[in-house]
Amino acid sequence: MTGRVVAVTGAFGALGSVVAKAAAEQGARVVLIDYGQHPPPGLIEACGTEALVLGGVDLTDAAAAEAAIAAVADRFGGLDVLINIAGGFTWTTLADSSAGAWEAMFRINVLTASNACRAAIPHLKASAAGRIVNIGANGAVKAAAGMGPYAAAKAGVHKLTESLAEELKGAVTVNAVLPSI
Repeated sequence: MTGRVVAVTGAFGALGSVVAKAAAEQGARVVLIDYGQHPPPGLIEACGTEALVLGGVDLTDAAAAEAAIAAVADRFGGLDVLINIAGGFTWTTLADSSAGAWEAMFRINVLTASNACRAAIPHLKASAAGRIVNIGANGAVKAAAGMGPYAAAKAGVHKLTESLAEELKGAVTVNAVLPSI
């Protein structure tokens, strides 16, 4: 990882900040991308003085995702790894949910990942070691009651990952991690 440029979306959250710190500990030049405005205490210091912090980025907006990735390429001259952690969760049954809950889960899980990937692909193809890692969820494979909107959205992330792996075969390695709670 030494010297590689690693962009982490959802970097201010619990999982994102741990992943960003781990990448920095392995020698990566880390980019912290998040919808939030303020990183948690100690995150920037843990990621080093070279870390690029991009707060207030709405990755559901394709233009905002493009601008964020362009800022990464401008700063570091390219991008080697995109780790898509940005997302969210809701617990609701279909009968109790609104259409808005389903749309929100799609937007903050699938749309954020697809917009970030689309913006990053040209830079990742130019890298000698381009990688995309999407954070999905075990719920995409086996959903429990009340996980409908979330599980459906994470299944979308899973299928996006499979599709991108085929589209980018030989140019960029694309994988997903499917954690459980």
